Amino acid sequence: MNFNVTTLLQQVDKFGNNYVSQAYQNLASALTGGGQVGVAGLMLTLYVIFWAISIWQGTSTGSGKEMIWRLFRAFVIYALATSWGDFQTYAYSFANETPSAIGNSLLTSVSANVTGTSAGLNSVNSVQTALQNIWDSLANSTSAFIKSLGVLNFGGYVLAAIILVVGALLIGYAIFLIILSKIFLWLLLALAPVFIILMLFGYTTRFFAGWITAIVQYMCVQILVYAFCAFFIS
Repeated sequence: MNFNVTTLLQQVDKFGNNYVSQAYQNLASALTGGGQVGVAGLMLTLYVIFWAISIWQGTSTGSGKEMIWRLFRAFVIYALATSWGDFQTYAYSFANETPSAIGNSLLTSVSANVTGTSAGLNSVNSVQTALQNIWDSLANSTSAFIKSLGVLNFGGYVLAAIILVVGALLIGYAIFLIILSKIFLWLLLALAPVFIILMLFGYTTRFFAGWITAIVQYMCVQILVYAFCAFFIS
């Protein structure tokens, strides 16, 4: 009954990181025109032109500091939408690592309260370790229970099978939710160049807001699963 949860989730994370990096850079290259004038550059140019026209017509008001802020905001948006290095540093790492960091804190705290030590959950892979520990404990307990049964104790074998199956289903469902939420989170993050550049204009900002909302929802799914694991361990 050997099943390595840690290896599975680490391989999934590796695949997701590679996918987001490649997809983001491909989209960013398409938006920037591969070194030529692209959609992102045109949108930034239009933003500056419309703003200049509104100032010339007197419909745009604001102090010098506000104007500097608007220009700074526009170029930050452009940088996050076209530069993988900036996006990875300021956005991707936060969205991808925050659920695990919260889960690590919950699991480490609960484990220390129950056992007096962190029970091996003080590493960056606390979530994977916790799920692995739950599965190992379930498998070992069931195996020991089966070995203690008599040959003709069919009821005991049925009970052991039920316990193992139910436990496996719960752990499998938790792993399924984690992987599924990660996949959808990565898909959304890979589309970042498209949605971030929409922040330039007020009318299209709502699409960016919807994108952010979806990202937060999938982050919360992971956090809830980790909180359930902490509750189960406690």
